[in-house]
Order: sequence, then structure tokens, then C-alpha cells
Amino acid sequence: MSGDTNSWKPTAGMYVDTPDGRAKILAILGSETFACENLASGHLSKYPLGSVKPLQVMVDDKPIEDARELESYSDEEIEIGRRYYEALRPVLHNHKRTRKEVAEAAGKAGISAVTGYKYINRYHQTGTLTAFIPYQRGRKAGTSMLTAEQEAVLEDVILNFHFKKEAPAVTVTYKELKYQCRNNGIETPHINTLRNRIFIASIGSSRARIRDNKPFDKTHRLIDGDGEVASQPREGLMIDHTPADITLVSEGERIIIGRPNLTFCIDVYSRLITGYFVGFEPPGTLAVAMALRMSVLPKESLLREKGIDAKWPALGIPQTLYCDNAMEFRSGSLGRACFKYGIDIVQRPKGLPHMHGLIERNFRTQNVDIHAQPGTTKSNVQAKAAYDSESEAVMTLAEFDLWLTHQIIEFNHSAHNGIRDIPVDRYCSYGKGEGEIALGAPRMPRNHEEFFIDLLPYREAMVKPYGIRWDSISYRADVLRPWVNAKDPKTKKARKFIVRRDPRDLRKVYFLDPSLSRYFEVPYADRTRPHVTKWEWDEATREAKRLTGEKLDEDLIFKCYEAKRNIVTKAKAETKKARRQEAIKKTVKPPSIQPVAEAVIKRQPEDDDWDFDELDSFEVL
Repeated sequence: MSGDTNSWKPTAGMYVDTPDGRAKILAILGSETFACENLASGHLSKYPLGSVKPLQVMVDDKPIEDARELESYSDEEIEIGRRYYEALRPVLHNHKRTRKEVAEAAGKAGISAVTGYKYINRYHQTGTLTAFIPYQRGRKAGTSMLTAEQEAVLEDVILNFHFKKEAPAVTVTYKELKYQCRNNGIETPHINTLRNRIFIASIGSSRARIRDNKPFDKTHRLIDGDGEVASQPREGLMIDHTPADITLVSEGERIIIGRPNLTFCIDVYSRLITGYFVGFEPPGTLAVAMALRMSVLPKESLLREKGIDAKWPALGIPQTLYCDNAMEFRSGSLGRACFKYGIDIVQRPKGLPHMHGLIERNFRTQNVDIHAQPGTTKSNVQAKAAYDSESEAVMTLAEFDLWLTHQIIEFNHSAHNGIRDIPVDRYCSYGKGEGEIALGAPRMPRNHEEFFIDLLPYREAMVKPYGIRWDSISYRADVLRPWVNAKDPKTKKARKFIVRRDPRDLRKVYFLDPSLSRYFEVPYADRTRPHVTKWEWDEATREAKRLTGEKLDEDLIFKCYEAKRNIVTKAKAETKKARRQEAIKKTVKPPSIQPVAEAVIKRQPEDDDWDFDELDSFEVL
């Protein structure tokens, strides 16, 4: 995003916005507090980390701008940026680095020392790993200049020749490419194009790993021992999902809903549980986004809301996220967001579940206490025996969420046999032991709500006269007006824009305005439509397809949804599935977006042909 950089780490001498105005940080007081001097009054005050925001980064009296949205980078650009970052990482935070050290590190990335210094300086100015992606010059990065025939031959040679067991060198593969291109009567691509394509194709490729008989890079390396290790807090964060061994009931009627799913984030160094999410949503991108948001952001307001007087010091962006082999961790919005905020993703090698033993043991520990609660399903049928969990269930999702928070606080403040210490003490005391260097303040997102939205699922969509359409639902707002039928300035084709949504609430989407690099909420085009989740919508869509074939109609889908809801409302006892969907809706607390300007429609056209010229003018709140 432009304007605000994506993450920041408070240091002495930095200028910040405080509740009392602009100030300068004089000293770091532990990991969560620092002393500041007010620039206007000169008064000295202490502030907690969550109460201040960094001022806009300035270089030569000009604000740093990242002119491109994250999703506009191609996969090739992302991987090049990752490669440059990994090469320069050893000297990145070494302020005593020599030119020789920078030259050696830059040489591993195939760039000069001067270019290496350029990327290092850009990183320290912006605080985001997109600083290592080369600036776009000429044609759009990632745009192929090859013909379809060249692409087909190139792909065939890489997959079927270069990745064979004999492991030919790139020069030998290039000879095969020239031979194939000559036979097909087409021009041979440059050898550097072949090298780049092999590099991209090798990442995550099982055929590449078979060829080399080893993982291609550290992201896919086999880890010796019982699992991941870390030498300090926030160096590694482990995340995973599991069903909770308990049956929950609905609010009000107290009718059975079913078992919720848990998602935990655990600091590898201290074993501190840093964040969690509990809900009826299936494990996936949303659960990870919710747990990561809690893990990274301060917990004071959360604990106040729940009426808990306790210390939960975990906060800050981790260096590495350890996860399983789910695709959402490497592709889509989550993988790109982790790259944007400088989070390395390390996936557990397939067939080695013990590599995540740390978090699996924690799940078992939590379930031991859950097994003592009314409504428990126990860990298996034998343990459950004659116990009827459904008839004994008493807790709602909100009540279980509160119980779980207390349970996590208790765990964090209790002795841990694995580390022979108390997690919260081990987390907070780092830097005071012999040979340990104080970490200082953690790295934080500059915009807390934008951090969460960046983790949500996204798609690229065109803005038409009727607005934006996603899964046959139309959305429109005045903020879309300048982008109706917009053309891409380079390709002259219809321009596509980044749109995100929370699967628990399809009443609105978040539109990224490229001119402001800010998210705006865009509601249903028909504001009378009901609150619906993605899972309910998918089910209604399948029903509509059954009635009409492949032709989808928004009105018909909503009619199917509303008819089913009416049946459920009139039924004497709701089904578990329907109550589960209702419980999901009650967990939605949408981000409070604070954009530069917010568009408000005063008058809503009723016809399908939406004419922006008929709308009232922009109103800025």
C-alpha cells in the first residue's frame, strides 16, 4: 500500500503520533512501552506500543510511496524479491556491515554491491519486503513477450527434459530448447528466460525435488529433530487447526449446534499461545486470518471486553510462520500478505506429522480440560462410552470463547514441562539472560485493520455500470464512480481492481481504490438483501442451479435462501446445520475502516441499469 508502509519497529529517534500529539521516541522501555518527548510542549511521557502510530516516512522531504498494490505483482516478481531478500538477509540489520560483506551477499543474488545497497536502503525506508522487488520499467513486469507456441515448447522442455532424473545442466537444457524451437519453426527464447522459468518452476515442484533428491530451498527443507526450534520470541510462530472436543448450543433456545473448530498460534521459543480463533467455519484462510490478527495485535482491549484482568504480552509480526501443507499458505491472498509483511512461511514436510508435535501436544493439553466440561465429546468413542454429549451440552459459542480465553491465560501463566519454565515469563524475560540481546519493541503493522483485510480472500473484478459482481451478487457505492468501464492505461483492456470480502458476511466487500491505496466498504447493490454467509450462499447457488441449469440469477438465489430460512424459522426444532450458520453470523465484527474519504449514496436507483450520472455528488464525512 502506498502512504503508510506496512510494518514498523519503534526505535529511539523515531517520530510518532501519540494521543497527545506528535512526539519523538527518546528511549525504549522494555518491549511494550517507550518514553517520548512531545514536539509541541516538550513534555516527557510514557506510552504503550498499541497507543501510537508512526508518522509517514519521509525521504528528502518527500513521502515514500509504493505505487503498486500487492496483488499487482506477478508470481515471478514475488519470487525474485524473495530471492534478493534471502541473499541480503545476513547483512540487512548489521549496521557495521562492510562493503565486502554487502558485495558477497549481493553476489549470491546475482546483483552488484551498489544494487544491494539500494535494496537495503529501500527496505529500511519502507519496512516491507516489497522493497526487494525491482522497480517496474517499460512493459508491465511479469508480462510475457513470448508467443503461445514459444510458451508451450518452453514449458514442455522444462517439465519433461530439465526435471528428469539425469538432472541436465541449464546449458544442456537450452540446447534441447533450441532443437525443439527449430523443429517447430519458431524463434528460440533467450537463455536467461529459460533460467528464470526453471527457477520459478522449481519452487514447490515435486519433480524438481525428485530430480535433486532434496528440497529445492529452505521453504521445503526436511527439518531434523522433533520439530521447529527458535532462539528468541517472535522468531517462529506455529499455527494449526483442530476440532474442539465439545458440543455447543445456540443462544436463546439452547438447541444443539455442534462442535466448533479451534485455530491456535503458538510462539515456538516460549510456548506462549499468542492468538486463537474459535468458530463453526471450516478451517481455512479466514480462521488463519482471525488467529493471526489476534496474535499480532495488542490484547488489552480484548481482555477488557471480556472482563479479564490478566497479562497477555504477546504481540508483533513473527519472522516465520510454521504451518501444514494447506494450499492457502502458499497461494492466494494469505501467502502474498505474509510476503508483504515480511513473514516467511515454512510448511511441514509431507508424511512427517511429528514435525508439528509442539502444537499437536498443546491441542491435547487444551482438550484434557475441555473433556471435563459438560457437553464434551471426549477424544474417541471408547472414552465417551455412554456419555450423551448433546443432552449434557450447555455452553454457547460466546460462552465457550470466554472459557477458552481464561483457559489460555491459565496455560500461559502455568509451568511448562517442555521448556521447564512459565511461557509468559520466558517470553518477557528474553534479553536478560547471559549472552542474550534485548529484542526491543516488536515489529507492528502500521494499520491494524488493513492488516486483517490484507489476509482476507480476494479477487480481481471490473467495475461496470451495475457496480461490482462477485459470485452473482452485485455491489455498488459512489466510490466506484470514477472506475466504471475503466481501461488499463498500458494494455488498454478492461481494468481489474482488487476486491476482498469476509466469508462470514457477504453484505459488503472491500474495494481497494488504486488512486488512494485505501480500502472502501461497498455494500449490496440492493440493500434489502439479508445477511448471508459464503457457505449459505454456495448452498443456495447449488439449489438455484438445480432449478435453472447453469444459468444463475441473483434474485432466484436469494429467493432460495430466504425460502429455506423461512422454513427453518417455522420449524419447531432447527437443524444443526442451520443453527451453525446462524452462530457464524453472530461472530462477525467487521473492521472499522478509516479511509481518507468515504463515499455515501444518498439515493439508491431501483432499476438494474445503474447510471452513475444520476447519483448525487461525492459526500466526504
